[in-house]
Amino acid sequence: AVSADSGSAKQIEHEMRIIRKREEKLLAAMAKVAKEVEGLTVEIKARAGEEDRIFGSVTTAHIAEGLKALGREIDRKSITLEEPIKTLGIHTASVRLAKGINATVKVWVTKEVAEEEEAEVAE
Repeated sequence: AVSADSGSAKQIEHEMRIIRKREEKLLAAMAKVAKEVEGLTVEIKARAGEEDRIFGSVTTAHIAEGLKALGREIDRKSITLEEPIKTLGIHTASVRLAKGINATVKVWVTKEVAEEEEAEVAE
């Protein structure tokens, strides 16, 4: 414990200012990343059956991999889906970068074409 004299109070105020400036810089950096990520479209290929339903579902890990391929490294835990993606088409995912800083990413799920199907189409 430290006595609460004017010297220690000034030291605490100084440290608090440094912390606030660091937080402001971090929030500014996250806002910049949010602008870069906002509106990106991640294409994910998935095996699909009848009626464009995919086998399994697209997870936040798949979306994080897609963002990484686009040059944006974002933790899968920062990505949220309103509901599981189980069909082909365009869906949205929310990316939480910091408290109060979010971005929306489009997830375009396309059908993965098997090699046998490619051979049939080529003939």
